[in-house]
Amino acid sequence: GEYIDYMKPPEAVRESIDKADLDLLIIEKSDVSYLPTINEKGIPTLVANCEESFEDENTFTFDSLYKLAENNMHLREKIEKLNKSEKIEIYSSGTTGAAKIMVHSGTSIYNSSEKVLNLGTTIGPGNATIKIVPSFIGLGIFTSLYTGLLSGGPIVLQGGNIALDANVPELMGKVKETIKNFKHLAEKMNLPKDAKLNLLVSPDFIREIVNDATILDLSMLGYIMVGGSSIDKIELEELEKKLEKKGCHQPICVCYGTNEMGGGASYNTQRHNKNGSVGRVAINTMVIIVDPVTYEPLEQGKEGKILFITDSQCLGYKNDYKKTSESYVVINGVPYFDPGDYGRIDEDGYLYITGREKRVAIRKDFKAFLDKYENLLRNLQGVKNGAVICPIAGGSNEGLVFFVIPTNENVTEESIFAQLESCDQLADYEQVDRNIDRVVFVDKFPFLPSGKKNYLKMREDYLNSQEKDKGNALVLK
Repeated sequence: GEYIDYMKPPEAVRESIDKADLDLLIIEKSDVSYLPTINEKGIPTLVANCEESFEDENTFTFDSLYKLAENNMHLREKIEKLNKSEKIEIYSSGTTGAAKIMVHSGTSIYNSSEKVLNLGTTIGPGNATIKIVPSFIGLGIFTSLYTGLLSGGPIVLQGGNIALDANVPELMGKVKETIKNFKHLAEKMNLPKDAKLNLLVSPDFIREIVNDATILDLSMLGYIMVGGSSIDKIELEELEKKLEKKGCHQPICVCYGTNEMGGGASYNTQRHNKNGSVGRVAINTMVIIVDPVTYEPLEQGKEGKILFITDSQCLGYKNDYKKTSESYVVINGVPYFDPGDYGRIDEDGYLYITGREKRVAIRKDFKAFLDKYENLLRNLQGVKNGAVICPIAGGSNEGLVFFVIPTNENVTEESIFAQLESCDQLADYEQVDRNIDRVVFVDKFPFLPSGKKNYLKMREDYLNSQEKDKGNALVLK
């Protein structure tokens, strides 16, 4: 198999497709005038933003997914008969922006969907689901397709583009329109009058949906699964209060996972939810918390490095044995995946993410987690949304940049610093330092296609602005 670059000339695209040995081919759009080549295995091909409608039993567009989800027996049988030993290569891009090609098996993809279907939520027949996927050929689209078809519940894709559009503001608008028009869409999809709309989205999507003054009714929402980045207990409780005022009495269920783990590794659900956590560990998944130096297992409640093993994890990274070996830790002969995250498990079995190895800054020789600062920043008075980066790594006391989208024009750098300085949740080494830290007011954040904040772009923009405007007050538009 290989990554198919549809931006190349048609001849090169055809050659790449002919050479591909995949279980499912997904292309964002097709500018070629022929039906994509189907290999000997009868490879299903998904064509997203397509002017022409390529339709046969092996090839379908996202628009036709509505029909397939309602009458899916031929595809369901094909999926269930999938040779689960076949390797499936998934080209994905993480929060770092670095391209990765992960090798999954048919079994891991199938098991990933089974985890979602066994949660006991409203995902399934009689309801619809909006799923915002990380990338147009990422793991999210596999789990979306498999989960939707196996459960019999349609996946709402608003004209075929909603799951794939890299333009986050435009995508956000489509999601909102789907919510506003859901009763009409449900009728078109022959769903019951009491059908629920499930949301599988990132935190910023749910913030936008809940806080939108033009959306008055959210009573149709069912399972609200939030993942991709952190969202703390205080903010969750505030958002849920707003949800109730709009007729929705469902909890916001924060979940956790990675593409390497085949999607979700732990889930909060409608029946079992604890704000502040990322839920209980998924079926057929084991998580252990270990000392980050000795890798000795820690007692329950102790904070340490998170390690996973599950039946849906990938086999490794394509042609990158070094990265594969570095991503797994063998303890007593068992290969655990190391996501690079820190956390703890409470007495009820709920997992909490307390920090990430790569989202840290050195403060007075201690590691300070940027996600902790970001959670505090978002809850300050006058802050609509916030983000924190460490622009320059190195040394024993690294400076931080607090990006703030203010609620009004009267919010000042002084007010932000004053609130952070008076916060009792920061240890001595975590205290803000006006000599090296900065507050930057912005109109919006750059986002990755997944809806996650693009911290690399923030860092690049910040460093470029410093070069152009040394010594002056900084406001990025």
